Amino acid sequence: MKFKVNGHEVFASTGGRPFDKNKPLIIFVHGSGLTHMTWVLQTRYFAFHGYTCLALDMPGHGLSGGKSLKSIEDMADWISSVIDSVGYKEASLVGHSQGCLVTIECTARYPDKIKTLSLMGGAGAIPMNPELLALAENGDPKAVDLMMDWAHGPAGHFGGHPVPGLYHINTGGMLAKSRTIKDTLGVDFRACDNYKNGFEAAKKIKIPTLSILATDDKMCPVKEGRKLADLIRSVPEDTVLTFELIENQLEISALKFFADFSTLPVGDFPVIEQQDFDLEVALPGKEIASLIENTAFAMASQDVRYYLNGILLEVSPSKINIVATDGHRLAWSSCDIKTDFTEDKVIIPRKSALEMQKLLSLYPENVSISFNSNQLKVFSDNFSFISKLIEGSYPDYQKVFPSGDEQKLVVEKTLVQTALNRASVLSNEKYRGVKFILEPDNLKICANNPSKESAEEEVPVKYKGDSFEIGFNISYVQDSLAVISKKDVEFVFYGSENSCLIKNVDDEGLIHVIMPMRL
Repeated sequence: MKFKVNGHEVFASTGGRPFDKNKPLIIFVHGSGLTHMTWVLQTRYFAFHGYTCLALDMPGHGLSGGKSLKSIEDMADWISSVIDSVGYKEASLVGHSQGCLVTIECTARYPDKIKTLSLMGGAGAIPMNPELLALAENGDPKAVDLMMDWAHGPAGHFGGHPVPGLYHINTGGMLAKSRTIKDTLGVDFRACDNYKNGFEAAKKIKIPTLSILATDDKMCPVKEGRKLADLIRSVPEDTVLTFELIENQLEISALKFFADFSTLPVGDFPVIEQQDFDLEVALPGKEIASLIENTAFAMASQDVRYYLNGILLEVSPSKINIVATDGHRLAWSSCDIKTDFTEDKVIIPRKSALEMQKLLSLYPENVSISFNSNQLKVFSDNFSFISKLIEGSYPDYQKVFPSGDEQKLVVEKTLVQTALNRASVLSNEKYRGVKFILEPDNLKICANNPSKESAEEEVPVKYKGDSFEIGFNISYVQDSLAVISKKDVEFVFYGSENSCLIKNVDDEGLIHVIMPMRL
């Protein structure tokens, strides 16, 4: 389908069905440098299930005329003009990656025009890697390769992707052939990098919103997407929610939102048999949430050593410790307490630990924690949380801490994080190695891969030890740095063959241990 917006011809796919103004409208907005082909499967489904679909080619992309728009704000205004041009008063929006920024901004600017919002692999901000941005603005085809690696993995280059539908789309090949990389991908990347209003725009959204994220998407990481989803999900305090049970259907309504859900018989809900608890301690919920956040990343997920698929909670008269390890790294976090009971410890399952962290972040005030050999109970005036515990003995983690001659390195966290993020561009699912080359007051970070690509970057540090080299799994270092809160981070080395410690400077309550990697 072709029509005109602001004097330029626009192409949009309708999913194989004629444009029909009597049906509700869904507008699909593609990501950086892409076209309507992104939505070939989705539009076909909705077009054959009662909707009118428009998968747009943005200006200067695909089969649409004009030049690429240079800002997310201009793109948002253009989407509003599309709705007017096709004769609709409102539409549902679906965005992918950059398209999420566009649809969020459009919804915030034109709330009366947007009925629902769906965000696929989106975040409130998409800051671009400087090297990737430079490649795209210079029209270098390698920008396409890197983008496909980050978003789809190696199979994104040539088809054959395990996800149904990506095979014939051949996104990487399509992008590389679309006009010029400089005038599409380069302009889009710059617009994403310049856009700073995403989270403020999200706060204004009051309509039903769906956010879908991919765990391996490096262009829009899950953690950033969750921030956005949480913002949109938060309902103003004065909003009235109405719950009504009608013939085993639960109806929920608020603002412009309405939904009904099937229900199950109350008798089918499992009853948790509460046991007697041996110990109880009162602690600030914020403290426990912080301890779990500092360690949870190191938990195993499906290890045959079942006791590693959780966190260790240790209590004593003066301390509470939380420990997690997957056999390759270990995280330990601790805080001071005052109790009148003897030492004890339990293993909390992975899912329970993560839910505890979320729950306690919402209720930072004092909570009570009780446990016995089989159950854990966390409760306050606002909630009660009960979980089974993992049976078995947690390994003696104290033996994991290295010993010997220490060589300490102190560096500003953001400097080493940024360098590692750039180095990670060369890594893939099979090769995650990074080399640290230490010299007095200098750290050189080196990365390469089997494709004979390499990168080096020097970072200024405070280091007076011997010169040597040591290798790590880059993801392990990045995960540790992500939860460190202080400006400066301390690396403690015990030689090239021994594990390394990562700590907050001047903070003995947090220690991460990472095993070296032979490169």
